[in-house]
Amino acid sequence: MIQRVTNPKNTNFHHYGGRGIVICAEWREFSRFYADMGACPPGHTLERVDNNGSYVKANCVWAPRTTQARNTRRTSPENVGIYENAAGTFEVRIRADGHRLHVGTYGSLADARDARRAAEAAHWGRR
Repeated sequence: MIQRVTNPKNTNFHHYGGRGIVICAEWREFSRFYADMGACPPGHTLERVDNNGSYVKANCVWAPRTTQARNTRRTSPENVGIYENAAGTFEVRIRADGHRLHVGTYGSLADARDARRAAEAAHWGRR
């Protein structure tokens, strides 16, 4: 958790610290984190209730892995066909006429969503 939030060399930094997510100062000491959160129940991981919020006591719970897998930015229905790559950009792909089409690569999730909607409208007549 600390590495992905504070270390720009961490492969997942762009998902965490690069988006402005921080860890409260108290949790830099494990004993303070443990006093707030307790032991991790078997099969659970630390989840931020608000996926855009920071690692603070009021925003964290122990959640089953299955719950956490559903609560990501990538699995939101509005993000179907949008894939964030290691560079932190977003690739858009749709299926049309039995083929997977690469729509493009975009610098923000909002731009990628707009591009996906436009491509769907062009290929499927949807808005």
